Amino acid sequence: MKEVYITQLTDIEKALEENNGAFSNEILEQLYGLVASMKGMPITVDEYLKVMQLFFRKYEKEHNRDGQHYCAIRMLQLQRYLKSRSSKHRKYELISGQQIPSEYESYIIDKSHFYRETFRVLMQRLLLLTVILFVLLFVVLLFLLKQTTSVALIESLFVALLSFLYSYIRMPKLYMRSQLEAAGKNVENVLLEFDYPIVSNQ
Repeated sequence: MKEVYITQLTDIEKALEENNGAFSNEILEQLYGLVASMKGMPITVDEYLKVMQLFFRKYEKEHNRDGQHYCAIRMLQLQRYLKSRSSKHRKYELISGQQIPSEYESYIIDKSHFYRETFRVLMQRLLLLTVILFVLLFVVLLFLLKQTTSVALIESLFVALLSFLYSYIRMPKLYMRSQLEAAGKNVENVLLEFDYPIVSNQ
């Protein structure tokens, strides 16, 4: 199936280039039909990324930022999984392949810039909240609970660091999930139905 899917996806991409990047009704019909036939089928990393790339280009033409975000985040999730795969549990059971093709590396970095920039801002806020939590705990322990300065310092620092580490570990997954849920409301059913069996295995 690999040769069939990737060949057809490449043909659609070539037709798109020949049409100056415009998605004609014929091209859309071919894309929708192919993606619908791929639902629940084993595919390769290259095929999955090509589908997301084609839909990203479509949403870019339509100025559909939610659609672009959905495609970019899904590509970024797969890239991160393949780069840091340490768990015995395979999340992408329908996708075969060990790494992201080199031609997609810079593309994913560029298209997911919005996510990385927003996450950087969130991390700054998390650091600020951690400092505030530390100060509040220190004041409570020192003045209200009458702890010694050293004990109040150690205990408040310990709790603040634990809170930071927990949020730091959980935040990327929670943020991606919330972004996908919000963006998915403006994504076509044909793409969501193709992606659902893959997402549901995670």
